[in-house]
Amino acid sequence: FAKALVGGAEGVYGIAAEHKHSCCVLLANKEKFLREGKWFTWIDYTRFNELVGNFYRNGEGFTSLDYLAETPKWAVFGAEEEGFDPVELRHFRNGKG
Repeated sequence: FAKALVGGAEGVYGIAAEHKHSCCVLLANKEKFLREGKWFTWIDYTRFNELVGNFYRNGEGFTSLDYLAETPKWAVFGAEEEGFDPVELRHFRNGKG
């Protein structure tokens, strides 16, 4: 379904990330979030908090593009890990994988 949505978006969006266990994918604007072939859909929280502090101190505005972080390789759509962080313990129940 996501591939059909992206296909109808005239190249504006791409499937940036997935989490198989949640049956979720993230569609992202390629112009904003795809840089030199890498997706940047995560949040750099340290930078975000700096920007929020600046906003409250002096009214300096910011956008989501100012605090992007690269999407981890294991979360990128098509990765072998299918969105599972390899340092996390994965639990299987009811014989399902």
